[in-house]
Amino acid sequence: MYPQYFLQRRLPRVRARGIAINHLQDLNAEQRQAVFHPCDIPLQILAGPGTGKTRVLTARIADMILNRDLPPRSICAVTFTNKAAVELRERLYELVGDEASQIRTGTFHGLCTVFLRKYADFAGLSSHFTVCGAGDRQKVISDILKSKEDFQPLQRSVKVLESMLSKMKGRGHTAEDFLQYDFDITRYHFSDVRIAPSLGDIHRLIGEVFERYETSMKTNSSLDFDDLITQGVKLFSQAHPLSRWCRHLFVDEFQDTDAMQYTLIRHLAIENNGLTIAGDPDQSIYGWRSAEIENFNRMRRDFPHTERIALEVNYRSTGAILKASMAIIEQDCNRVSKTLRSNNERGATPLYRTFVDRNEEAKFLANEIRRIIGESRGKWHYGDVAILVRTASLTRYLETALLEHGIPYRLFAGTRFFDRSEIMDLLAYLQLVDNDHFRPAFNRVINRPTRSIGEKTLSAIYLNADRIKISPLKLVEQIHDDLVPDVKPSAKKKLTSFVETIRKLRKLANAGSPPSELLNILVESIEYQSYLKQTEENWEDRWQNVQELINFASEPQNIPLRRFLQETMLTTNADAQINDDVEQKVTIATCHMAKGLEWPIVMVPSVVNGSFPASFSSDVDEERRLLFVACTRAQEYLHLTNAETKTVPDVSMDVARPREHAARSKTQL
Repeated sequence: MYPQYFLQRRLPRVRARGIAINHLQDLNAEQRQAVFHPCDIPLQILAGPGTGKTRVLTARIADMILNRDLPPRSICAVTFTNKAAVELRERLYELVGDEASQIRTGTFHGLCTVFLRKYADFAGLSSHFTVCGAGDRQKVISDILKSKEDFQPLQRSVKVLESMLSKMKGRGHTAEDFLQYDFDITRYHFSDVRIAPSLGDIHRLIGEVFERYETSMKTNSSLDFDDLITQGVKLFSQAHPLSRWCRHLFVDEFQDTDAMQYTLIRHLAIENNGLTIAGDPDQSIYGWRSAEIENFNRMRRDFPHTERIALEVNYRSTGAILKASMAIIEQDCNRVSKTLRSNNERGATPLYRTFVDRNEEAKFLANEIRRIIGESRGKWHYGDVAILVRTASLTRYLETALLEHGIPYRLFAGTRFFDRSEIMDLLAYLQLVDNDHFRPAFNRVINRPTRSIGEKTLSAIYLNADRIKISPLKLVEQIHDDLVPDVKPSAKKKLTSFVETIRKLRKLANAGSPPSELLNILVESIEYQSYLKQTEENWEDRWQNVQELINFASEPQNIPLRRFLQETMLTTNADAQINDDVEQKVTIATCHMAKGLEWPIVMVPSVVNGSFPASFSSDVDEERRLLFVACTRAQEYLHLTNAETKTVPDVSMDVARPREHAARSKTQL
């Protein structure tokens, strides 16, 4: 007995000769070896970029159904995204017809949801449980933090606590386990944050928050995404017969699995010893999300007869691009030994060039885009170009250069630079300095960083400001100066730091201080870096965005504050209108976002210490793999560039130096 993924009637088995031939058509020797590998011997398909991984997986599934009499209903194929699952299912329909509807395909979370509902009584759950999304989870945590005065030091850390909760569950731990075993998670997130309690006290407080979170989820009959996996593992570990239906399990993107997902894989496959995984250790780039490259070795220990087949013929990139990419990844002495070779040895030599600063670097890339497209005589268009960056903070120079050259672009799954939350926060402070009547700015920053000014207090400020016809900021300054009677001392105290910051900035601005100096003083005055650490999981990226804003404010020098603010606002509005009018656009994306995609022309800027590898990353091997992933997105052209010095040096790092990986690979570029 097992739950059905698709409630469709069973159709006659499709075994047309044309279908059987089609699933093997044009496969190379390595791909055929993987397809024909015995069902009962676990297999790791080490599939490098562009080697036809999905095609091999679907051909192997089809071969088991068409030629080895494995019932489709006994096959399970797990992917990481619904999009990948749909693609897999569509290809299987092409190969085996309607029998594809009986193959269980979906994500880890989808698979667990089906079984947890089916066997809810055994799992100790209600079959009507609600799956709690990320926004709902944050709201639950936020409500818990408001429920007890002791939690006040954590009030600004909802997203950080959510990340910590996910890491805890990724280890298979409960809140009780967290207190005993997971102090390292607390130390990572809070060791250098200046808050009153000791780190030990903070750890205990977080443990209590997590205990209340678990109670709340149980009371609400709800499971979050992490719960689906941990509860699924618990179900299959306690009820082994539930996995007997699965005679062969296929797992895509195995390098992205975490410890709990691997445990789920083991429970599903161990009964029948039928397991095929496809992945590439060289493309393991999600360690920060708890993915574990060690799972390749765990599988070989748990399934001792596991064999490996490497797919090494790349159908995407030219030989020259692959040589440069391999020169980068082969610097990892601990990697699994394998190579990539192209079916297209012809092509342009990848370019590696160094510039004086990021402005020159960005202008060069813009000129190169126009040159390559112009010389292609219609073969390439703007939509064939991608600029891949290590972090989103690097896009501002690129956006400016592309605009200056009239090149349309889109930020792939990202937010435009001046629309990012941390940028808008700091600009709002400066807008208030320039115009104290600008209410949107006042409303945004009065509680950023958090000053515990509630909605009732804010409503009263707006009401009284309107009554006496002055700006809310002016009223707050009058409260600070004891010019407004009957104000509680506690309320006045909350406003003190805000008023003093605004007045300090206003005095400097009136004296002609440049915007870059104002921003530097602002972030120090409000301790903005500390605020980001406590409130944002990806605070390092956001802090780099702040540094980029300061760089931008210094170009050109001595620009008046009002002119600076005008330029930031016009850039935001005009860019959106220009980009929406053009269909073919250059893609700007982070390297993580680009995984699984490809473009004829790829450019990777800022390949330099502090940017790539990122200054906040301690895993050099993963940074190397990320650069490898970026380079192997390119089909025809690959440009790697760097700037010897940043326009304005970052506060936290030395003058930039060329990245070691790329520098050593220069002979291939």
